[in-house]
Amino acid sequence: MVNILFVIEFLVLYLLQARGLFGGDSAEYSIIGNTWSVAHPPGYPLYSFLLNLLRVLHFPSYMNLISMLSTVLVSFFIYKIFLLFKKDRVLALIPAVVYVFLFPIWLYSEVPEVFALNNLFIASISYLLLKNYTIDKNRPPSLLIYLLFGLAATNQQTIILFVPGWFLLMKDKIKIIMADKIYLAKAFGLFLLGFSFYLYAPIASSFNPPFDVEDAKTLSGLFRLFFRTTYGTFTSYIGSKPDLVIQILGVLSSFIYILLDFRVIGLVIILAGLVYLFKKNRGVFKFALLTIIFELVFFFYINFNLTIAFAAATYERFLISYYFILVLLFGFGLIFIDTFIKKIPIKNHHLKKIAGLFVYLFGFGFAAIIFLNNFSVIRYVKNINELDNYAKDILDNVPKGSILAATSDNSSFTVGYYYYVKKYRPDIILLSVGIFNRQYYQEILQRRYPFLNYSAFKKNDLNLFIKENSRKYQVYFETPSTTGYWAPYGLVWKYYPTEKLADADKANIIEANQKIWPHLHIPKLNSKQLNIYHLETVRDDYLGKLLSYAKYLLAYGDIDMAKKYTEKILANDPERRDAKGLLINILAKQGDCANAKSLYDGFKKNLVTTDTEELTRALSYYYYCDKNNPDLKNILREYQLINPPNTNPQSTVTR
Repeated sequence: MVNILFVIEFLVLYLLQARGLFGGDSAEYSIIGNTWSVAHPPGYPLYSFLLNLLRVLHFPSYMNLISMLSTVLVSFFIYKIFLLFKKDRVLALIPAVVYVFLFPIWLYSEVPEVFALNNLFIASISYLLLKNYTIDKNRPPSLLIYLLFGLAATNQQTIILFVPGWFLLMKDKIKIIMADKIYLAKAFGLFLLGFSFYLYAPIASSFNPPFDVEDAKTLSGLFRLFFRTTYGTFTSYIGSKPDLVIQILGVLSSFIYILLDFRVIGLVIILAGLVYLFKKNRGVFKFALLTIIFELVFFFYINFNLTIAFAAATYERFLISYYFILVLLFGFGLIFIDTFIKKIPIKNHHLKKIAGLFVYLFGFGFAAIIFLNNFSVIRYVKNINELDNYAKDILDNVPKGSILAATSDNSSFTVGYYYYVKKYRPDIILLSVGIFNRQYYQEILQRRYPFLNYSAFKKNDLNLFIKENSRKYQVYFETPSTTGYWAPYGLVWKYYPTEKLADADKANIIEANQKIWPHLHIPKLNSKQLNIYHLETVRDDYLGKLLSYAKYLLAYGDIDMAKKYTEKILANDPERRDAKGLLINILAKQGDCANAKSLYDGFKKNLVTTDTEELTRALSYYYYCDKNNPDLKNILREYQLINPPNTNPQSTVTR
C-alpha cells in the first residue's frame, strides 16, 4: 500500500513534467545535459554528469527524470524519518505527501534543476543521522553519510546550511569517531570518492564544449568555478550590493511564501511541531531550529529584489531545502495534535473513534487541498512553450549573418539551447559578452568564427570589436552594453557606430519593426500562469521591448503608432506602470486631457520622485493639460534636483 503511494506520486510528476524549455538555469541545464558542457559556477558537475549519462543511456524523459525521482525519494525518506519517532505508517505518510505537492517543490520537480537532487542528499543524510541519534545510539554514524556528503558537495553548495544542525546530532560521538583511525580513513576516502565527480568539470572542459564560462580545464578556471570568484565568492550574484532594506525584506518574504504554501493552519502546525520537539526531543529540536536560523541567514544573504519577476523566480528555488525542514516540523506538529487529542477523556464510543481518526482525516484533507490548489497552476507546466517561442523569436529577429549577443539568463540560455543543441540559425554569430575579455573565450571565438576581425583583442576592447565588425556585419544586442547608438529592433537592439548612421536608418528601423512585431509570440498569460514567475519574466521582456519601440516612434513623431503599441502593452499587462506613464505623455500631447487626467490621477499617487522618466511623464501632463496646477512647480523642482540645472523643461516634456 505504502509503495503504491510513492509510485502514484511519481506517475503524477511524470504526467505533468515540462515538455519544453523552462526559465532561468533550467534552460542552461538543457544545454549542459545535451552537450557535455560545464554549467555556471559552481558548475554542478554531478548533476551535469548524470544528465548526460541518462541521455546516452536513452532514458525516457532524461532531462526531468532526476528532479522527479529525487522528489519522490525525498518523500520516502520523510516517511522513514517519522517511523523513527512514531510507528504509525498512516500518519508518517501525511508529511511525505504534503512535501511533494507544495508549490515550489512540485514546480521544480517537473523541470531540469539541481535543487530536487540537493534535497535528496539532505533527506538521506538527515535520515541516517536521525536514525543514528534515536536508534543506533551506541554506534558511530553510517559511513554512507560521508559518501553522500561528498556527492552533495559536487551538486549544490547550499548543502552547507544543514551542516551545523547535522553536527549537533552527532557531536556526542565526535570523540568515538576521532579515536577510530580506520573509521576516519574510510570516512575520508568515501568523501573523496563522492567529491571526485568534480572531475567532470575539467574533463568536459577539455573537449571545448559549447558552454564553459570558466574554462574549467585549467587550474585557475577550476578555482573560479568552485569558489564562484566571478560572482564574488561571498556574493549571491554578479552585481549584488549590500542593501539592508532588500535583505530584510528577503527574510520577511520567506514567511509570506510559507503562509501562501502552507496556509495559516500549516504554519500553526509547524509551530506546534517545534513545541513538541522542545518537550520531547531537545536534540532534534536544536537540529531543526539551528537549520531554520541558517536558512533565514541565507535568505538575508542572497539579497534578491523580489519586486522583479526573475529575482522572485530565482528566490523561489531556494525555498526547496527550507521546506524540507518545515515539512518535518509539520509532521511533528501532527504527532503533537494526535497525542493531545488521544489524551482527552471521551466517554462516547463514537466520538472517541472520530477523535482517533481526526489527525488522519485532517492531514490527508490538508494534503488534498494543497494538491488541488497547486494543480491548478502546475497543470500548465507540461504545455509551456513560451520559452521555446522566446528563443526562436530572438533568433528569427535578426537578419542572416548578423552578430547577436543575448545577455540575460533567460535569453542566453534559451537561445543557446536552440543554437547549440537544436542547431537553429547556424548562420548567426552568437557572442557571449560577459566573458569577452577572457583569453580562452577569445580563442574559442577565433576557432568558431575565423572570418571576424579580432584586432580589438590586443586591447581587450569589446566596444572596438563591435565597431570594427559592424563595418561588415550587422550587430544586435539583447541589451545595449557598449558605446555607440542603438535602435529597438523587435526583441533586440541594433547597433550603429555613429548617431548620424542611426538617424539615417530610422525609416528602415520602423519598417523592420512593423514587419517583426505581428509575428512575435507575446505570451498571453492567465492569472494562474502568472504564478509561474519565469513566464511573467518572458512576457515582461516582450512588453518592455515593445515599450522601447513605442518610445522610439514617439521620439520620431509617429504619435498615433506609439499610442497603438502602448495600448497593446496595457492590454497584456494593465498594471504596467511605465506603459501607463508613456500613454499619459501621448494623450497629453494629443490634447486628450480628459483621458490623460483619468490615467494621471492614479499614476501620481505612487509617483517616484527619484525617477527621471516618471517625473518627465508628470511634467508632460501638466505642460499640455494643466499648466496652472501648483503641483507643476513641485514636480519641476524634483526633476531639477536629479538633472542638470540648465535642462529646458519644455524640451524635456516634448522630447
